[in-house]
Amino acid sequence: MQTINNVSNRWSSLRKGLGEAVYQGYDSTHPLEFFFGLDVTGNREFFLIVNHEPSQVPKPSKSIEVISGQRKDGTYTLVFRLTQPDQHDVFTHLCWDLAESSRDCIDKEQGLTRVMIRYAHWQRLLGKGGNGLLSESEIKGLFGEIMFLQKVLVKKYGGLQAVQGWLGPTGADRDFVYSDLWYEAKTTNPSSPIIQISSIEQLDIAEIGHLVWIQVEKTSVSDPLGLTLPAIIATMRHCLAIYPVALDHFESLLLEAGYINREEYHDIVFVFRGMKQYRVSGDFPRIHREDLNTGIISAHYDISIAYIAKHEVAWEE
Repeated sequence: MQTINNVSNRWSSLRKGLGEAVYQGYDSTHPLEFFFGLDVTGNREFFLIVNHEPSQVPKPSKSIEVISGQRKDGTYTLVFRLTQPDQHDVFTHLCWDLAESSRDCIDKEQGLTRVMIRYAHWQRLLGKGGNGLLSESEIKGLFGEIMFLQKVLVKKYGGLQAVQGWLGPTGADRDFVYSDLWYEAKTTNPSSPIIQISSIEQLDIAEIGHLVWIQVEKTSVSDPLGLTLPAIIATMRHCLAIYPVALDHFESLLLEAGYINREEYHDIVFVFRGMKQYRVSGDFPRIHREDLNTGIISAHYDISIAYIAKHEVAWEE
């Protein structure tokens, strides 16, 4: 597996003559034929060689042009060309992700499909103006949701159903929804006295669900109990390896959440301290929209963790 830094350094080290293009293979151990290089004008390019012409070439964006062409040997290339030099960093992460997310593909046809789907997710992400770097609070929240998915939901529902029920990255009102229960996950420090509810709709629902308190605190990179977001994502990918459909969906949700593998994430380390869940029904403290003045459009509020202790329910064995 290539690292992002390695790819970036190799790109920076390319040298070409005037009016010449220069290219290098991405990785000889990769099952697909990826190449990166510089075109005759010095633009960075990344391309994949495939056996058949792509049925549909993605539309270009403000900074990335996508083209396909036939080679002399009858094969085809799918070329991603950076047209805005100030986007080198994002383009490097994009190309690295396209290659590494397809490393397990068994042939060029599967690889082309994987790359096209992956790039479509990137287009949506970059269309929102994101540069792939989450805030620390967003990292912590995503860390907590994946820990809950890994430690509880995959075991309870199986890989595919567990991942399909994860709706948090899509902007849904609740983070996880299944046929028997919904779950709203909140990640805070273990010493926190409150859980923050960011909208009325999160808990204002007739169906019974669980509010999950995931206890995580920041620590140093030298802490032997420390975990990073890339580390638990790698563990989750390994867990889902036997569920290829679930794994693909998981990768899509990571992009929906705005996650792109970045070196910066390896320096943000957390310790997982545990989880508690509380049954949301009956007299559980929450705001109902029907009880509000009609002039109130939105609201967020804090729930006392001490007060909801009586609503705690045990985890299933």
